[in-house]
Amino acid sequence: MALYSFFLLWLVLFAASAAGTWAFVHYATRTGLMDTPNHRSSHSTPTPRGGGIVIVILATSIWILAAALDMLSLKQGLALIIAGAIVAITGYMDDKGHVSKGLRFSAHILASFTAVILLSPLPSVAVSASHTLDLNHILTLPIVIIAIVWLTNLYNFMDGIDGIATSEALCVLMASGITLYLMGETDHAKLVTLLFSIVLGFLIWNWSPAKLFMGDVGSTYLGMSFGILALITAEALSIWFWIIILATFIGDATWTLIARIFTGQNWREPHRLHAYQKVSPAQQQHKSATLLYSIFTLSWLFPLAYLTAADPSYFFVTVTLAYTPMLIFCYKNDAGLIAEGAS
Repeated sequence: MALYSFFLLWLVLFAASAAGTWAFVHYATRTGLMDTPNHRSSHSTPTPRGGGIVIVILATSIWILAAALDMLSLKQGLALIIAGAIVAITGYMDDKGHVSKGLRFSAHILASFTAVILLSPLPSVAVSASHTLDLNHILTLPIVIIAIVWLTNLYNFMDGIDGIATSEALCVLMASGITLYLMGETDHAKLVTLLFSIVLGFLIWNWSPAKLFMGDVGSTYLGMSFGILALITAEALSIWFWIIILATFIGDATWTLIARIFTGQNWREPHRLHAYQKVSPAQQQHKSATLLYSIFTLSWLFPLAYLTAADPSYFFVTVTLAYTPMLIFCYKNDAGLIAEGAS
């Protein structure tokens, strides 16, 4: 793809995303597709939801074009399209009505399994200068599938205040795009940059105070897509790059889940106990919490992720440096714990 054509496509996708999201705001308002606040909500007024369907539609067009232009292999394109469609359809059904937890989990397992099968054989993961971990082994393959399912779900859990999931996606895509370009993977760099343009167009309406929420359709789609992109780009970036660059979301969600389980809570029920929710109890604080996570991702996690992509053998040091401050932050803000006297 010529540079001029790429920039033109970037602008078209950005405009289509912004315009499509604006149109969806009006559609959701007319049809009653609204997120009504309750005692677990982080917003105070009814807000349209499900807007992530715009991201899904435009991103799918990218994967189709990329496969047609050999920027992705056919199997890679199908993994992104089919697995993404499974979680997006399930998420949109949940946004419009209610989908049982069992059906959601089954759909996510099916999507992850489909992606892994299409992308097989999976790349190896460097664990030292001379050793690698085979992800295709009968013992590691289920772990990969569950890891993608967890990333899909945790991205949904972390989409609880204005703009945070959208901003996280922009930071992740910016970091991966720059690193892929510097590593000589220009085709993949262009693809994540095009996805960046779509998410950026959506952010116009999702930034605090949000006029629209992406809903389960958008958050689960982004989580699944990042899991698949991690496998597709593993040889250039290493899996550790993605584990590090997503540390704010992975760290917050995982710490909170473990804390709720160990304190005997019903961990399957919705809550407002993540660290990002603890530091933004009022909607006026959504911007500061979102900016805090974004700044940490770009200023601290990005350099560590880049160093790991350049030399994965030091992953233990860089992963430790990435997650230690995040876990301390969760601990200091009592993530996962119910305050005394609260119900």
